[in-house]
Amino acid sequence: MVNGGGNIIMREKQNPYNWLIQNWALVGIPLAIFLIFIGPFVFKGIGFPAILIYLLLPLYMFHQYEEHSQNQFKLYVNRLLAQGREIFTDTAIFYINVLAVWLAYVIILYLYVFLDPVWGLIAGYMTALNGLGHAAMSLRNREYNPGLWTSLFLFIPVGIYTIYEIGRISDAGLLMHLIALGIAILIHATILIYVATKLRKKS
Repeated sequence: MVNGGGNIIMREKQNPYNWLIQNWALVGIPLAIFLIFIGPFVFKGIGFPAILIYLLLPLYMFHQYEEHSQNQFKLYVNRLLAQGREIFTDTAIFYINVLAVWLAYVIILYLYVFLDPVWGLIAGYMTALNGLGHAAMSLRNREYNPGLWTSLFLFIPVGIYTIYEIGRISDAGLLMHLIALGIAILIHATILIYVATKLRKKS
């Protein structure tokens, strides 16, 4: 680039990894729309209710955008639990949401299709638990928290319906429901353990 005085100004290139860490939630929106548009072809291949598990991932991406755009959730949790000190870093949020969520839902879909449909219960419980957690947090603190609206209107109803449908077609017993619920709780508990560890280090 050349400025008014004829001097050449070198524009520093941003590291793609750093850009992704900052913008992954925004990237998820066009990806979610793309996944929804190819949903009918996926449905032809894997049928119903496997398509519910597939669609939970783009729904989660919409939820993540409400939750993490402009660092809303990070700022909210840091303010609520640590008086503004940093508990969640951008890097931690990226890996939690992309590896522990996106990858988890893909693995669950593989288990559903190639092993046993009953494993799809994990996705339903993960989604419903997340939504209920946002709702409980909102009631406790009597305020909006980032991700609340998609939790109320998408996660809770779709998550519960997914549990119902997969439980029905797989004829899952109480034990399998408890196992799926336990795995979903364990996945969320790892995040709570991370927060607790950060709080201890900050104190």
